[in-house]
Amino acid sequence: MEKYLTGKPKMCVEFWCGWFDAWGEEHHTRTAASIIKDIEPFFENGWNFNFYMFHGGTNFGFMKGANCDSAYSPTITSYDYGALLTEAGDRTEAYYKVWELF
Repeated sequence: MEKYLTGKPKMCVEFWCGWFDAWGEEHHTRTAASIIKDIEPFFENGWNFNFYMFHGGTNFGFMKGANCDSAYSPTITSYDYGALLTEAGDRTEAYYKVWELF
């Protein structure tokens, strides 16, 4: 953050705990330990961040979107992105680890 935000407030507005899934791809996951490892420097340096996503959800209908780099790749309806709370509102292992860190 120091390299890219020299002389500016240090803020990560979208700290991703996971990644979106495209239709037909393997589900993207991330361990609680890797999330903690990546947010510890924020605490150590007094930087700010915002979780993206904190609570998972679902996009119904045709509102989920798609990417089209080399091929059309529709995004699944789950808007989980490895959120600390699942789409159903359940707490994940990462939720508890982040809670301990806080």
